Parts: sequence; structure tokens; C-alpha cells
Amino acid sequence: MKKRKMYSEIIYFIAITFMSLGIALVSLSELGLSMVVAPAYIISEKIDGLTFGRAEYMVQGMVFCVFCIIKKKIKPVYFFSFFTGVLYGILIDFWRSLWGKYMTIIIQSGKLVLGGRILYFIIGVICSAFSVSLFYRIYLYSPVYEFFVKGVSKEFGIDIIKFKRAFDASGLIIACILSAVLFQKLIGVGIGTFIMAYFNGIIIDYIGRLVDKNVTIEPYWKNAAKKFEL
Repeated sequence: MKKRKMYSEIIYFIAITFMSLGIALVSLSELGLSMVVAPAYIISEKIDGLTFGRAEYMVQGMVFCVFCIIKKKIKPVYFFSFFTGVLYGILIDFWRSLWGKYMTIIIQSGKLVLGGRILYFIIGVICSAFSVSLFYRIYLYSPVYEFFVKGVSKEFGIDIIKFKRAFDASGLIIACILSAVLFQKLIGVGIGTFIMAYFNGIIIDYIGRLVDKNVTIEPYWKNAAKKFEL
């Protein structure tokens, strides 16, 4: 079967749309967030007026600083990842506002409360994994979390899927500590969090292989792509 060619620049917008939608749906399911984004959610729940999306790019800013320390250098182009993180955070708040209204209607009407939450969770996990697999295949930077994984794994020659799992596990540990300190109970961490901790890397790897089998991704602006090399 002939592969379909798609440009990285188009894939970028597809990826960030699905990533923000996926995280928003998982958060609305209340079954437990992705271990990487759970810390930002916990902080947003503690601070009045701080939305989940805004907390996300605040935390990503700190991760970005760690990345620069590890790389021992800062290229201006690296800040594109933080720009992506801000856009991603804005979209999260948009999706949560849009779908949150629908979720409220479901809960108030008493229909498919648990079933609807499980559906939100499953769709959210798939959307998130799909977006991550796309970001790993384009030159334009993903939000800081995945940018960190991609950059550090390349810097030290570590398998990206294995490093992704370790990074996710670290996020889970931090989320549990934050939740215990700030709320004395688990907030944003649930059965869904542990499910994703185990399966997320596997799903990303599987979807990535499907993408490679069916699509050829290449930059439209090849000269620009060279400037984004890590």
C-alpha cells in the first residue's frame, strides 16, 4: 500500500489539537489524570483562580529550565516548545469549558454517569497517545514534557519509549507527593492514572508504528526544519 505524504507543519496542529482534547477529556472523566500532567492539575485545584491550562504551562516552564540545564546551553529556537506549551494550555481550558458544560448536563440528568466518564477516559487516552506519537515524528517542538523526553533521550542515546515510561513514572511519584502534602488525600490521581502509567508507552509505540506504516511525514519548510535540530 502506498503511503500518504503529509507535511510536518500540518501534523503539528493536528497533534496539539488532539493532545489538548485528550488531556481535557481525561481530566473531565475524574478517573485519574496522566501522571505527567497530574502535578499541574493538583496545583490548579489548590490555588483559586488558577486554571488547569495555566498551571500546565507554569509547570512546563520549570521543566523547560531543567532541560536547558541538562543540555548546558539555550538556543532561542528551544522557546518554541514553551510557546507550544502555552497554546496547549489555552486549548485545554477551551476544551474543558466546552465539554465540561456537556458533562454537567449528563450528570444532572443522571444518564451514563459512570459509562460517560469511562468513555471520556478511553477517548482521551487514545487522543493523547496519538498526539504524542505524531510529535515524535515532526521537527516542530511539542509541549515541554514531550520535548524534554525527545531531547534528553537523544542527548544520552536512550530509547525514547523506555525513557518516556520512566519520565511518566516520575510524574506519578511527584503527583502523589503533591497530593498528600496539599490535600492529605489523592487528588487527580486515580485508577486511570495507574492504567496510563503502564499502558501509555505501549499505546504510543503501537500507534507510532501504524503511523509509520501508512504515512510519510516530511517538512514543507526544509530549511526551517534544520534550525529545530536538537
